[in-house]
Amino acid sequence: MTSAVNDVASFYDRWTDFITAACGDNIHLGYWGASGATLPAATAAMTDLVIDALRVTPGDHVLDAGCGTGRAALDLARSADVTIDGVSTSFRHLSTANTLAEDAGVADRVRFCYADALDLPYSDCSFDAAWALESMSHVGNKSAFVRDVVRVLRPGGRFVIADIALNSSPQNSAQRQSIANFQAAFRIPSLELVDYYYAIPHSAGLQIRSVVDIGDQVRPSYSAIAAALKAAHHRFSDIVGVRELYNHLQSITAFAPLSAYVLAVAERPHR
Repeated sequence: MTSAVNDVASFYDRWTDFITAACGDNIHLGYWGASGATLPAATAAMTDLVIDALRVTPGDHVLDAGCGTGRAALDLARSADVTIDGVSTSFRHLSTANTLAEDAGVADRVRFCYADALDLPYSDCSFDAAWALESMSHVGNKSAFVRDVVRVLRPGGRFVIADIALNSSPQNSAQRQSIANFQAAFRIPSLELVDYYYAIPHSAGLQIRSVVDIGDQVRPSYSAIAAALKAAHHRFSDIVGVRELYNHLQSITAFAPLSAYVLAVAERPHR
């Protein structure tokens, strides 16, 4: 396991309880399709959007590549009769995810295990569908990540990527610094332009079905998350110090105008 992978895992092991207490059950950004939405409603809407894009059928075996606390996978399990394997390098995430699966009575078909997404512990052609919900941005070698997901997908299998991107190349040093601060705060090795998400699945042999920038609908998440973290901090000041929180809030606020959000859908072709 590389130091970068351990750094991401350590971040989530320490921050997850704070983030979920402040922002709700989901730890991804939200989709703000209607005025007056709350942050929990928006993050639930994002999960629904990704589930719809995945287009599973009963009996499918689904890979959650970077499962977080398992909430999105459990929502999928409630909506469809599928089997799900989720992977993470965060022990805090895995403990929460497996407990939630037990509590929901779906542990017989929803499982979460410790694994590096660059070295998935599954045989070739094991899954009918896969998603990466805000996990790919934490990976340094994104090409290798996609290639290994493609390896475990069956022909005809669908892969959905939902993740943070850049809406344009940085135009000055201030923008470059804002992007670098955000990446450092949230353990993101690199951020790419939306066009990248056409190129990289294609280079791994996938057929692109759609790549859409939904940044306008996602961008309100940044101010909502910053406000929620600030309001909840007094309960977690022993875990996250004031200076660290301030730096994170500053990075969120400065990065938001530069952000895009990609929803990419691709399929492994039949051969």
